[in-house]
Amino acid sequence: MKHLFELIGLTMIVISSAVFWMGADRVVTVTCGQDLDAIVNADDPMIGIRFQLQGPCTGAGITNAHGTFERIELDGTTQDPNFLGFTGSGLKAINEVEVKNSYIHDNQGNGLWCDVFCHDSSSHLNGFWVHDNLVVNNGRAGIRFEQVGDVADAGEALIENNEIHGNSTGAVRGGVSLHDAQNALVRNNVFGAMSIADVAYLPNSEGVAIRATDSGRPDRPDLFNVDIVGNVLNGEVIKGCESPDEIVYCAEVAQPPPPADTTPPLTTFLVFGP
Repeated sequence: MKHLFELIGLTMIVISSAVFWMGADRVVTVTCGQDLDAIVNADDPMIGIRFQLQGPCTGAGITNAHGTFERIELDGTTQDPNFLGFTGSGLKAINEVEVKNSYIHDNQGNGLWCDVFCHDSSSHLNGFWVHDNLVVNNGRAGIRFEQVGDVADAGEALIENNEIHGNSTGAVRGGVSLHDAQNALVRNNVFGAMSIADVAYLPNSEGVAIRATDSGRPDRPDLFNVDIVGNVLNGEVIKGCESPDEIVYCAEVAQPPPPADTTPPLTTFLVFGP
């Protein structure tokens, strides 16, 4: 996977966490024990609907996830601490999924997590593709890619263009955690203290933006072929860049973008008359 993706410039995300851009025409509450798939699939796709899960029903948010998730909000998903480190997360998958344009916040475990080989999905050519999300204030890693490699159908990860702040307060995992994993590209994400839509977010715990780690356990894949490039760290650090390039390749971090131009735009008037 190394260097197969063309490096692109940083695309800043404009995300309003206060309003959360859902634009729903109505809200459907899904209570414990109801079939969420059946409810969602039976509803009118032409109407903006916010499906709100009533909790706490389980120890996690979405488990055994499949498919593509767009414009979802996941928060407060692990009420039972016994599930932390096991399934505790906003969303957990063991197959490649895509999560985009979503608000992942205040989960007690990891925000987004692909684990146990994160198996290939023929419909997800970018692998575990996490992009253009606001991922903040999760107790463990904001995004975690773990135990992936050493089998023929092991997946890949592309984690890009996310705002990742204030994560890992319960366990030092970093904003993004790559653990015992292979074939991952982390690029063009923004870390560190940040104010977005007038909401202030703290740095990730202990100022660690990204951790690429290897447990050394013989029953798990070795860390390998991880690229970390073009991220805006805002004073945070990357752990793992001391490894050889074929294991963890780290390119120079990107600089924060300049302040937005607040000069009022020129107005052109078109006058029609005799």
